Amino acid sequence: PAFPLPTLVYHEGVPGHHLESTITAQQTRNPLLRQMIWDASYGEGWATYAEDLADSAGLYGDDPLGRIGYLQSILFRAARLVVDTGLHARGWSYDRAVDYLVETTGQPRRAMEEEVLRYMVWPGQAASYFTGRRRILDIRTRAEAVLGERFDDAAFNAVILAGGPRPLHLVEADVEADGADRDDTADLRARLARYASNMTASNWCNDAAHRTIAWAVFEKHGGYVVPWLDDADYMYKCSGTGVRGGDSDPPPSDPPSKSRRTRRA
Repeated sequence: PAFPLPTLVYHEGVPGHHLESTITAQQTRNPLLRQMIWDASYGEGWATYAEDLADSAGLYGDDPLGRIGYLQSILFRAARLVVDTGLHARGWSYDRAVDYLVETTGQPRRAMEEEVLRYMVWPGQAASYFTGRRRILDIRTRAEAVLGERFDDAAFNAVILAGGPRPLHLVEADVEADGADRDDTADLRARLARYASNMTASNWCNDAAHRTIAWAVFEKHGGYVVPWLDDADYMYKCSGTGVRGGDSDPPPSDPPSKSRRTRRA
C-alpha cells in the first residue's frame, strides 16, 4: 500500500538517514572511529525520531492516510522490540515470534516470517529503532523542562547530529553540555535538582517504560547533571505514591561522597 511511503521517506531520507549520514560525512573534528563504525541505536534511533519530527512539523496535516502509516510504523517498531527481546532473552520460538508480529501489527505472515529470520541472526538491531527513539525523546523532554522557553528545537537536533554516530549516553552528555554553556551555572544546578526531585511524582511513573527511574549527581560545571545511570544506590522504583520502593525519602538533594559518585567513561 502507498500510505506508509511518506513515513518511509522521512525515515530513510530527510530528516532521517540521508540527512544524518550527510552531516556525519561533512564533519572534520569528530573522531575517525565515528565515521568508520555506525552505532545502530544512534542511527536508527535518529531516523525513527525523524518520523516524529515530520509529524510535529505538520507534514501529515493534509494526509490522514499518511499519518496512519506513521502510527503503524511506531506500532511496528514497538512490536519488533518485543520480538527481539523475546527471541534473544526470553527463549521465544520462531513460530511464537511470527504469530506475535502478525497478531499485533496485522502484517502478512510471509513478510513477518522474513522479519523474524532477520532478527534471529542480528540480535539487538530491531530493538535499536524504538529504544534509540525513546532515549532521544527522553533527553529532549528533560532539556525542554530544564531550559523552558530557552529550549531551541533546531539547536537540540543540531547537537545530536553534529557529534556523529556514538553511544546515546554521549549524545546525552553533549546535550547537557550545550545546555550548561547557554545557561547560568548556579541557576542550572538549582533547576536540574528541582526537576529531579519532581520526576518521581510525575506521569513518567505511570509509563511502563519508566517504571524504574535512575538518579545520579556528579560534578559538571559546578552543578547537577541528572542522566540515566546504573548505580544501584540511586535506583528509585516508582510506586503508586510516586516514591522509591520501601520508604518515602525524596531523592538526594546533596552530592554523594566521591566513593559513591557515578563516573562515566
